[in-house]
Amino acid sequence: MNADTAIERILDALASEIRRRHGHIGEIETSIGRSRGYLSKVCAREWQISLDVLMSALEAMDIELDGFFATALDVAPASERYLEELDDGREDQGLAEIEELTRAFERDDL
Repeated sequence: MNADTAIERILDALASEIRRRHGHIGEIETSIGRSRGYLSKVCAREWQISLDVLMSALEAMDIELDGFFATALDVAPASERYLEELDDGREDQGLAEIEELTRAFERDDL
């Protein structure tokens, strides 16, 4: 996926979240220090949004960032990737390292 496609997907996902919160969007814009109508213009591609303002808007809407971006970009969030690792046994090496460090800590070898 190229950057332009990723940006379009993120803006589409943002627009969907804004539609869900139609009655409260003015409060969100105020809380991120933007004027009324700002997010609508961003979603209409009339204005650009910086990454920090996007993050602030998502947080103001109580949206978990990893889930938002995972859904928008159609990738599995870290928690799902970890569960997949558990399913295919890749966690065994990590567990062995943790157990070894725990034993060393208990022996005060660290």
